Amino acid sequence: MRDSLAGVLDYLAALSGSPLRIAHRINEFSVTAEVVRAGAAIAVMPRATATPLAVDGLVLRPLSDVDLVRHVDVLARPDALAYTSVRRVLRTLQDVAARLQSDPLSSPR
Repeated sequence: MRDSLAGVLDYLAALSGSPLRIAHRINEFSVTAEVVRAGAAIAVMPRATATPLAVDGLVLRPLSDVDLVRHVDVLARPDALAYTSVRRVLRTLQDVAARLQSDPLSSPR
């Protein structure tokens, strides 16, 4: 199974014109942040995930001149949509997505 950022890495490799040298893949963003913070690597991470982890010397650098998108799918059983709390979460996700679409550099919060 390919991780969710594999397509981004493939795209970046194509843009750079050479294959990326990926020494290790970490599936947990908080662990990734610790490895980067220790100076052992660099990482490509979604901004919304990385922003709260950017403390204690970890610096975020946005990729410039690269158009990237992230697709988020919500799976719910039809009967769950009857609950106000589920509909509220879905509406909040839609609101955040709309805000990020209009201002990609804004915080998702």
